[in-house]
Amino acid sequence: AYQGLLLPLSFFLCTAALDSTWVLTGIQKHYLFNFLLIFGKILSFVSILVFVKDPEDALLFVCLLMSANGFVNIATFVFALQTLGYPRPQFTHLRLKPWFIKACPYAFFATFLILIERVDVLWAEKLLSAPQTAQYLGISRIAHSLLQFFSAIIMAFFSEALLFREIRHLRKHLYLSIFAVFSLAIFLLATVAMLAEQILTLIYDASFSPMSLVFSVMVLSTVVSAFILL
Repeated sequence: AYQGLLLPLSFFLCTAALDSTWVLTGIQKHYLFNFLLIFGKILSFVSILVFVKDPEDALLFVCLLMSANGFVNIATFVFALQTLGYPRPQFTHLRLKPWFIKACPYAFFATFLILIERVDVLWAEKLLSAPQTAQYLGISRIAHSLLQFFSAIIMAFFSEALLFREIRHLRKHLYLSIFAVFSLAIFLLATVAMLAEQILTLIYDASFSPMSLVFSVMVLSTVVSAFILL
């Protein structure tokens, strides 16, 4: 049933190899990354609302949903080529084996972190029915998208922090960033605590109402993750 989704998912997975957001981080152009990310997400969301009409559009839905990440990856790659150029790699005197061995632990932990973030989905498939699993995936998608919102704010504060040379100014800026994130977190948690059921009904339908408590817990975990990023 899911074989038709493998091709588009594989394509967008390949675009992840082109991800060059590290260039934007290195030259302190976080605003450009935030713009690309927000623009891609909004364009993807609007496209889904316009073109996805019924369950038969599942393939189109997956393509439009993943297109935001693919857009960011390709756009940052093009920007990196324009900024840094493309020098032809020289492998004559390059010893790849030592670098590969040193990179393996980082690759292991990066893969492990991704699995840890998705282990709840595996358990949901084991413990819940198919409709309940679909509802769980729907609300987890909303909660995970909030983390990107917090990340965009935190990256802006991080970029500005590099301008300070005195520890007292850096400490003041850190307190300000914590206060800003904390204020947003309190507002978000209060809103979800009071209106979780209404939010899920508005975004999806009334069948998601029993998942309101799970949604609140997910949002709480997202807020905790945002403070870890600080």
